[in-house]
Amino acid sequence: MFWSPSGGGVRRYLLTKHAWFDRRPGWRHRIAVPKAAGDPEDGTVELPSWPLPFSGGYRAPVSRHAVAETIAALRPDVVEAGDPYRVAWGALDAARACGAAAIAYCHSDIEAMARLVAGRAGAAAARRYARHLYRRFDLVLAPSASMQRRI
Repeated sequence: MFWSPSGGGVRRYLLTKHAWFDRRPGWRHRIAVPKAAGDPEDGTVELPSWPLPFSGGYRAPVSRHAVAETIAALRPDVVEAGDPYRVAWGALDAARACGAAAIAYCHSDIEAMARLVAGRAGAAAARRYARHLYRRFDLVLAPSASMQRRI
């Protein structure tokens, strides 16, 4: 969900990770992201999505089902979701359909973001949502000790 066609931390992380896997025989790594059709040589697969106006190129996934179908068609052994929204639910569906492990990488503090927009009630709702989502994954990774405490 946080893929930008022009750069950014998520794109850089994913492309660096892809390059690392690409140098190891026996591994096949794909990056399924909401984007306009692009060069398949960069390891990306297009998730069906709509452009978000005035967002600098970000796109919103069309549907959970479309995300799941696209990912499942890749026949993964492991599915990693770095998005806590529609892509995460589609990734879970795809992992279950393929018998693959489902891993979440939690890099966004959605509780803090919700607090900024909707106060304490929004933060509480986001905390419940995150708990509801992340307990469905086989493993949840966090980039820092503070994020680990949050989730």
